[in-house]
Amino acid sequence: MPPDSTFFDSNALEKRGKGCPWWLGERLREAGGWLSWSEVMEKALYDQSHGYYSGKPRRIGRTGDFYTAVSVGPLYGKLIGQQAVRLWEAAGKPERWVLAEQAAHDGQLMADMLAEIQAECGELAALVEVVLIEPQVGYRQVQGETLRDVWSGGLRWIDGGNWRGRRECWFAMSCWMLLWCGGW
Repeated sequence: MPPDSTFFDSNALEKRGKGCPWWLGERLREAGGWLSWSEVMEKALYDQSHGYYSGKPRRIGRTGDFYTAVSVGPLYGKLIGQQAVRLWEAAGKPERWVLAEQAAHDGQLMADMLAEIQAECGELAALVEVVLIEPQVGYRQVQGETLRDVWSGGLRWIDGGNWRGRRECWFAMSCWMLLWCGGW
């Protein structure tokens, strides 16, 4: 057990009268009862069969689990699209321009950005390449459907390697960087 990691102990859960999902319990037993927090997050969020993000995108907004800037309307995507045009112009209008989005949920943010770029700068819209960093096949399918309505240009997906398109990256990272200094 490394001294600088945060661990999850299945026995501690049982002692408090709380259980954990059987599939996570199996992994805990395989690991001798201890898992790093990053592995608990990995399993809880990205396990292909049981993780929060397995399958197709969940509903967000008023009828979903949470709100995002994108779920309340297109303004956020429009602003980013306008900024992309300004950055491209400031870079001297290069012949290749890639827009990348990590963990694009249903693709709506990219759709809003691309709609704004097309409205504001046809020259950039004609050459931009879209890359979505997404390991989940179900999400890719929905993203493709969303973008098909507004985008006929280049589009490709990458799975992100070890990064795996983390949606909850900062929540997990905060636990990796926890340091006790004797008081709060």
